[in-house]
Formats: sequence, structure tokens, C-alpha cells
Amino acid sequence: MAGIFQKKIMLLLLAGVSLGLSGNPMHHIRVVKELSGEWKKLSRSQLQRTAERLVEDGEIRIIKNKKNNYGLALTEKGLKSASEYNLDNVVIKSRKWNQEWYVVLFDIPNTKNKVRESLRYQLKRLGFQKYQASAFVYPFPCIKEINFIADHYFCRKFIRIIVAKEIDGEKELISHFKLNQ
Repeated sequence: MAGIFQKKIMLLLLAGVSLGLSGNPMHHIRVVKELSGEWKKLSRSQLQRTAERLVEDGEIRIIKNKKNNYGLALTEKGLKSASEYNLDNVVIKSRKWNQEWYVVLFDIPNTKNKVRESLRYQLKRLGFQKYQASAFVYPFPCIKEINFIADHYFCRKFIRIIVAKEIDGEKELISHFKLNQ
């Protein structure tokens, strides 16, 4: 299982692949802007150590262009691994209620509106119930999945997960999730 920096690099490289496949110039501008900011968040030493591990694992390769500049590219193995990090593959498998509520709270800045809307979409797709505009509730263990989604959108610092024994409006939530059957 790849570490957070390995996943981040592979997802950034995968975004670059999708950029190359897109013919939409507006998509290019948006992706390039987002990617450049994310690459800058990696320190040089983190990038070097992580890239070395990914090269050793056969996930990426180092490429050199005609101007003697170096870059990174996903190998076929790396492309397959990176596609496994695809959000469409995220599902919450646990369906056993442990009498706890998983509350996802987020406060994502207005400058990252698309990230906020994408997060809301993913939570709804997974079956979360909207509790407030930036609060969603789920009755089954889901911390690993939420962390994966947060890491995918590079917004982990804006998200909090609360595990609660009781929650206001619990009867409605029990009914909504059909937990009393």
C-alpha cells in the first residue's frame, strides 16, 4: 500500500495523463493551475525520497528531455495503481451498526468551491445523510474511506470526523438508514 506522498505523486501524474487526453483548453488551464499548486506543497526532499521508492517499485520512471531536464512519468504498473485510487472505486463495505454515528464536518474555503462540491457529491454517493450544509452523518465505520477522499482532493486539513454515541435527531436518522429492522 502506497504512502500518502506516493499516492499524491501518482495522482498528480495521473492528472497530467488526463490533461494530455483532454482536448478542452479550459480544462487544461484549470488542471494546470491546480497541479502547480499541489506540486509546490511537496518539499524537494519528500519528492526525491518518494520518487526513488516509486521508481524502485516500478510505478514511475524518470524521463529526460532534449534540454536535459528531468521529469516523472507513470509506468503501465503505475497507471494501473493510480487508477485504483480512483474515487469511483471507493465504497464503504461495513454494514454493521456499532451504535455510533460518524459525522463528517468540513470548512473548505470559498476559493476551493469545486473541491467542496465534489466532497459533498462523494459523501452523498456513499450514502451519507446531509445533517447541515457542511455536516454529513453515516452509521457505519467509514474513517478510512473519508481520509482517502480527503487526501484525493488535498483537503484533509479542512475536514474533521467525529464519532458520536448520540446525535440530535437520532430517531429520524435510524429511520432513514433503516437501522431498526
